[in-house]
Amino acid sequence: MHATLPKLLGEQVNSELEDLGEVRREIEMKYLTFEADERPGLMGDVSFVFARSKVIVESMDIVGEMGKVIIKIGVRDDRRALEVIRNNGFKILGSEPKIAQVVALARS
Repeated sequence: MHATLPKLLGEQVNSELEDLGEVRREIEMKYLTFEADERPGLMGDVSFVFARSKVIVESMDIVGEMGKVIIKIGVRDDRRALEVIRNNGFKILGSEPKIAQVVALARS
């Protein structure tokens, strides 16, 4: 059993992953939350500015409400991501400490 697997996965799921011959690795990420005005093409623009700056977004949560969009991203390079957010006029709302994520990858 791998002690780093979140308990919510449970022993049964962990056992099934091992039976499938999958590899586990931990990724240190920081979650950054920022705000933008809601408009058509916003998510395309957000994706473009991160891709152009070579920032890999590992995860993204999006909530739109009352003309505003709140975007929370998980990234490895939080310094670069913060720079991209600031340079592109988005309002930074906060950040969360680094959290280890467990990822299952199929063996080749």
